[in-house]
This record gives sequence, C-alpha cells and structure tokens, in this order.
Amino acid sequence: LDTALLYNNHRDVEVAIRTSGVPRAELFIVTKIPPGDMGFDEATAAIDRAVAELGTHADLVLIHWPSNFDPKAPLPACARDAAGSWQACRLATWRAMEAAHRSGKVRALGVSN
Repeated sequence: LDTALLYNNHRDVEVAIRTSGVPRAELFIVTKIPPGDMGFDEATAAIDRAVAELGTHADLVLIHWPSNFDPKAPLPACARDAAGSWQACRLATWRAMEAAHRSGKVRALGVSN
C-alpha cells in the first residue's frame, strides 16, 4: 500500500486495513517523508505521525524526495541554518529513520525519486 504524508492518505489506509479483513502480515505498507519534514527531529515526528495515523508499523519508509522539488516551498530547518545543506538534511533524516527502524516502527528504509 503506497502512502505518504504528502498524499494525506494514512487515515484512509488505516480504515481500509481495519475493515478489509486482510491479515496485517499479508500487507506491505510504504510511507514517505517529504522534503519539508527532513531533519532528525522533523523526520522523527513525521514517522511517529505516519505510524499513529496508520495504526501499525510501516514496512518501508522512504525519503520521498532528496531535495526540495518545489522552489516556492520553504526549506526545512536543517537546510536553513549556517551549517545546513541538503546533504545534512538527508543524513539527519536517515539517522531518524534508522532510529525508527531500531524501535520497530519501520522494517526497512530507502530513498525515492
């Protein structure tokens, strides 16, 4: 099941899972962290929100886009500070994803697009 914070579909997927009768073990749920939620604290909060809205762990969490795809969108905090860069954002986000993996909130990690 393809979900993402940008798609705003976690709650709909949670309802579908709960009412489908399909055992959770037979489903594979993917979610994605958007550029605006990159950074350690932001990605941690994004993963927590996704897992809470889905009502279950994510089988795969992806960095949805490794940089800002909308030039009008505000940069995440990790890209705005003096030492900030997209590389720093990706690294901090990946570390948050690793922490979520260690805690059992997600089973696998990756990068999309």
